[in-house]
Amino acid sequence: MIMNKKITLAGMGLLLIWLLSQCTTSQIVYSNVSVPEEGGIRFEKLTDETRDNVSGISTRNEYGKFEWWVNPSIAVSPDGRRFAYLSYKNKQTNIMVASAERGGSGATQRTFRNWVTDLSWSPDGSQLYFSEQRNNTSSIYCINADAGSVLNQLTFGSTYDAAPSASPYDPDLVFFSRRDYGSYSIWSYNRKNNLFTNYSTGCTPEPLKDEPNTFLCTRFNDKGIGEIWKVNYQTGIETLILSRQEQSFTTPRISPDGKWIVCMGNSFDPKNKRVQNLDIFVVRTDGTQFTQLTFHPGNDGCPVWSPDGRSIYFLSQRGTAKGLFNVWRMNFNLQ
Repeated sequence: MIMNKKITLAGMGLLLIWLLSQCTTSQIVYSNVSVPEEGGIRFEKLTDETRDNVSGISTRNEYGKFEWWVNPSIAVSPDGRRFAYLSYKNKQTNIMVASAERGGSGATQRTFRNWVTDLSWSPDGSQLYFSEQRNNTSSIYCINADAGSVLNQLTFGSTYDAAPSASPYDPDLVFFSRRDYGSYSIWSYNRKNNLFTNYSTGCTPEPLKDEPNTFLCTRFNDKGIGEIWKVNYQTGIETLILSRQEQSFTTPRISPDGKWIVCMGNSFDPKNKRVQNLDIFVVRTDGTQFTQLTFHPGNDGCPVWSPDGRSIYFLSQRGTAKGLFNVWRMNFNLQ
């Protein structure tokens, strides 16, 4: 039975905390690439844990609490030829860009900062947006995706700004999450006129290509459970897409054809009434055909679509002896 739930920053980013009345532990076998429940899915590892030092999803299961980082940590270029991820080396976290066509080879470091916490690709493929935490605040930046070290800082101040995502309709309009005075809200920054706009509560915005003035986002209900919402900020219509009593879902991403939403959330064992780990789920944009894609006992999360919608890139602990994170790719063929 779930006793209480709350949201906290925890000094790192947006985390979702579950307070459970009981928490059992078991030995996890990470080395398996897949499990029987994932039959029919092809998994391909794109990074090497001995070389790439992929920064994984921050989770903790301690004293009955289960926490996870909801900010997006990988991205795929609009042409599908490259993917970007966060790498932790020399006590610094930075963006690496690798070839998706050559199985992740030839990674190039694109930022040289201290603590990059998330990232996204601009719709035209020319820019990488990211946030960096400094002195208990976080600001939004952008950098050329291909070369150069010139940074443009987009937000300033004492707030925690994160999870930037540029509009597919207006490349100068960048949406992001803001934490201020303990609450989370969706904002945008217009690079042309320096205008900031506050839209609604929520975090991890995903502007929609086929629906103008609309974005997906994560919201937390009064019990602290993560839900997936669609918000049209022009009409004011807000639609609940995905909500479950015993499960939380975060970080939604829309498929290229606009029919599916992929997200990460906690697996739930109804027999033992406990959270198990993070997995990847899809649901149609009308809230139907909810499907769990991954069942590995390690954590799977931060899913993003390939531009053709036939694959999903994600972070996972699978396929390694010690449960280290890598970037993986799996096929998607639901109709």
